[in-house]
Amino acid sequence: MSDTIEVYQFSRNFDNPHPSAQHNNRWVSGGNIIDPEKKITLWNREVPQEIRKAVLDGYFAINDSYPPAENDFALIAREIDDKYAVLAVANGQIDDRDRPTIGYKYFWLEKTNPDIDGIGTLIYWWRDDIKYKFDMEELNSASAPEIYHAQIWNKINFAEPWLEKKIKETVNNFKHIPCTGVVTKEYWGDYPPYIKLHYLSLGLSFRSDSLNAWAWNVQKLSFTENFVYILYSTSADIPPNLYKQPLPDKIIITSNNSQSDNSEKNSESTSQNQDTPPDDAENKNSAQTENSDTSNNSQSDNSEKNWRSTNQNENTPPHDTENKNRVQPPVQKIKTCLTELARTFHSRNQLDVKKAEELFGYLANYSDANWSAFIDQTTLNTTANPISDIYKAEIYLIVIAYDQRQKWLTDLLKSIHVEKKPSSFLDYLAFPIKNLLNQPADNSDIFRLLEFQNQLLKESCKYDSQVQQRLQESIYYGITSFLKILITLNLNEPKHQRIAQQINYLLTEHQSIWNEYFQEYANLVATKIFYQPNIDISAYNSVRKFCEQISEILEEIKNQKLNSTSRRRLYSQYRPLALIFQNINRTDLAELFYRISGSQVPQELIGKIPLDFQTRIFPTNPIPTPAPGPRPNIILLIIGILLFITVPVIYVAYSKVFNSIGFPQVSCDQAGNWLVDYPTFESCYRNADGYQKDIVIKDFMPDQINIPDSNRQKQKEKAKEFINGTPKGDESEFKSRIAKLQECQKGKATEYGNCLDNKQETIIQDTFKTPETQNENECSLNSREQIKKCNNQDFKEIIEKAGFTNIDDEYLLPLKQYLQNTPQDEDFEYKKNKSFQCFTLYTYAQTTLFQKCLKQSQKESVEQLTKSMIKIPAEIIKNFTVKPNQNNQSKTN
Repeated sequence: MSDTIEVYQFSRNFDNPHPSAQHNNRWVSGGNIIDPEKKITLWNREVPQEIRKAVLDGYFAINDSYPPAENDFALIAREIDDKYAVLAVANGQIDDRDRPTIGYKYFWLEKTNPDIDGIGTLIYWWRDDIKYKFDMEELNSASAPEIYHAQIWNKINFAEPWLEKKIKETVNNFKHIPCTGVVTKEYWGDYPPYIKLHYLSLGLSFRSDSLNAWAWNVQKLSFTENFVYILYSTSADIPPNLYKQPLPDKIIITSNNSQSDNSEKNSESTSQNQDTPPDDAENKNSAQTENSDTSNNSQSDNSEKNWRSTNQNENTPPHDTENKNRVQPPVQKIKTCLTELARTFHSRNQLDVKKAEELFGYLANYSDANWSAFIDQTTLNTTANPISDIYKAEIYLIVIAYDQRQKWLTDLLKSIHVEKKPSSFLDYLAFPIKNLLNQPADNSDIFRLLEFQNQLLKESCKYDSQVQQRLQESIYYGITSFLKILITLNLNEPKHQRIAQQINYLLTEHQSIWNEYFQEYANLVATKIFYQPNIDISAYNSVRKFCEQISEILEEIKNQKLNSTSRRRLYSQYRPLALIFQNINRTDLAELFYRISGSQVPQELIGKIPLDFQTRIFPTNPIPTPAPGPRPNIILLIIGILLFITVPVIYVAYSKVFNSIGFPQVSCDQAGNWLVDYPTFESCYRNADGYQKDIVIKDFMPDQINIPDSNRQKQKEKAKEFINGTPKGDESEFKSRIAKLQECQKGKATEYGNCLDNKQETIIQDTFKTPETQNENECSLNSREQIKKCNNQDFKEIIEKAGFTNIDDEYLLPLKQYLQNTPQDEDFEYKKNKSFQCFTLYTYAQTTLFQKCLKQSQKESVEQLTKSMIKIPAEIIKNFTVKPNQNNQSKTN
């Protein structure tokens, strides 16, 4: 049939679809598919690579948490390379944990000439039988779907004359794309409302010289880029800040019988002011977005007769003239340069700087060229070629339109082998990789690829900034892809745990260019979200997309005032991002994703988000700030005095003080360092999972920079085994083992395990050891009064002798003030040991962290002392009798 065309189909795949008794035998999903090769299924013809890539990259995707309403559907339509047209029909589904998700059935065709309105052909065919939607039960079918035939519609054809005129007049009044609006369900004459949307979008695609792409009845698109028109389900769904793309000058309407009048009408159209918006409701909410998909195919003569730009002929835009007169790139020279760069590195393990500079010159001069044409397919696809892997790593960095980008990232992850399974589902981010490809020698093969990328990126920093940004964006694209994978994982599945471990190792543990740029990536994200929302990061498109996605979620949380329960239901999958940012000490982003996911925020992360941001987005959970109050020793003094007055008054005073102090219970979600004392160790660390124990024990590990990966993990396991061996109920042994960990931490990293095995005296026994016969007027650590006798140099000497080896000068003043300002009623020895713990924890950290630790220790010491006083009232009288002030000055708050 010459006037028809074949329509093919495929569907989104899910893991383990099955009927659920809990949902009245409704078919539900068992989870998302991670392997890109298996994400689509039920095709009746091999899906072209161009379509497959667009689907996997998310250009048809709606946020899974925002499916269409029950028994409703959404439509997403795109032209791809002016060769294919795809219509995605989306409807709501659920998984076996009652989480919302979205099913997609894709219909596509291959155009035989550019005049065919591919999307129009699909939508006219589909509207006649809208039963063709995604059905979860069909995934259990073994038979191939039917191939359909549809009547061909051309781009210049309109069913009614009034339709052509109305559409073109409306299109003339838009100023930006994508245009946005709210769906209406009423028919448009004899047509469904999405037919009208299609023609408006088609007209705008002519005017913007871009490929047609539109979405209908959506709530949250994963990416708004490259759409011409988007109709949202409600006005609240329209993003407030879309990336904007201005439209060129207006088009004019010319009839088929008046070609001689073209120039006159062109000039008239240019001079007219047609800024008055049309009556169409869709135009009231017009917005803008980036438009990167452009058509390289010229329109046919028939198209020119009906859609003619006022910029044609002598008014051709400057950039068009530039494109026509541009010198063609030297294809063979660029091919050779790419191949030789990989070959040289393979033979010398060193970048050829001159060849790299030649490549950077090509990138600068021909940045807009189709770099896919410069790939040597033989070198790329011949696995026996020794330079093939390095060449692929190079192409990934250089060729933005490389259609195997996602596959290269997947292969990179697969090359990282996890030696053993984690002990719990949270180990997935903390469990280091012990061995790659089972043999230590294989590590070099994998890491050589990353070292090649490292040297190429470092060299680009000396060249043109745009070249550097192009290579950096390739790394950022990969990082964004990995983060998107993390939020799709089901961490109860061992296979998914392994993937998460691989991502964590690449981005946070292995010292490569990916780890370095993940730190920079996090800085960009934090800056854009928290500190400078208007900063221009358009050079890094993938970072911008990630930030936009997070901003939309934050806007939703703020507008809907979602509490932690609601956030956990909608965004619990974002918790892995909190963990991975926590692993690189990006605490503000870690806290943000804990809050987004509705998870409990660890105590050490509370308050890392800027206060104004926190109160604006999460007002129901304000960041706790310490309230001013009386000094603890004054409180205790008041208690002692009141006890002498009368029993009822003593009772009332006792109750008030108890309530005012409000002794905190140990919270394992907020404990922070779970080895800080014995009660916390028993309550929290004993019951923690492997990931949490790894985080805590890391503070007791030696410097492991030059230690092989396998030995690092052995040392960590040895330390956990050592502290886990503390007999229950033996607080003294716990303290001894903590001191032993601190002692061994200071020794040689290679002897760490042997040190733990060696039964030596602990550091605590020697710490702060001073001669008993020392003169009380001399500088010493025997009492707070003798500390006051020390000048800074003397204090440093006695501190270092006491175990504070190589203490930083910035620590001296906070430490001295902490010790010499100890109230007489406090346990001086307790504070000395606490200060030593703070030093071992933050030996190389910022001074503020050390001071914070000292402050927390002071608070703990007062609380412990007060508790003991309440248990033994007689001790209150004995310990807190008013003593004369040596300086004859009254103590005040």
